[in-house]
Amino acid sequence: MTRGLLRNNAPTPPPSAVTALGARVTRNVRCTLRLPLLLLTLWSASGCAAGIEGAHAPIIPATPVTHDLSGSWTLRIENLEHRPAAALTVQFSEERAISCIGGDWHRLLVTAKALSDQGFFPASDPLSYQVSGDELTIGRNEMCDAYLHLHGQLSGNAARGEYIAFGLDRAERLGYFILERTP
Repeated sequence: MTRGLLRNNAPTPPPSAVTALGARVTRNVRCTLRLPLLLLTLWSASGCAAGIEGAHAPIIPATPVTHDLSGSWTLRIENLEHRPAAALTVQFSEERAISCIGGDWHRLLVTAKALSDQGFFPASDPLSYQVSGDELTIGRNEMCDAYLHLHGQLSGNAARGEYIAFGLDRAERLGYFILERTP
C-alpha cells in the first residue's frame, strides 16, 4: 500500500494516526482555552470589566470604611433550604493569614462550634477573613482551588450573605450565613 507524500517528501501518516492526532489537538485546545475563559468570566463578574467603560470619568478616592470587629461574634450557616447547618462563635484577629488567593486576609478564630451537618462547613480548617468597604468575606483559603467562602454585606453589628464554593472548574452556591455581634 502506497501512501502519499507531504511537503518536504515526508510520508503521510496512516489515517488512524491522523484521527488520534486530531483528537489530541482538539482536546489540548479545549483544555488550553478553559483557563483563559474562566479568568475572563471571573474578571467580568468581579466588576473589573465595568470599569473600562467609565475610564474617562475622574477618579474620586473613596472614603475608607472601617468596621469594629472586636469581641465575639455568632456565625450561623444555613443550607439552601435555610436549615441551620453550623453555629460558630468567632473572633476577628489582626494576624495575617496564609492564603492561596489574593487579598488582605486575616485569621478568623473559632472559639466554639456546634455542627448539625459535620461536612457542610469546614469549621475545623484554618479560616480567614477580609473586609473591603462594607463587603465581608470569610473563607477557607489555604486549600488552593477548593475555596469555600461566606460573602456578604456588613451593616453595623451584623452581616448577611451567601455561602459559596469555587475553584478552577466550579462555582456553586451552597447556602447562606448570618453574622451577629455577641452581646
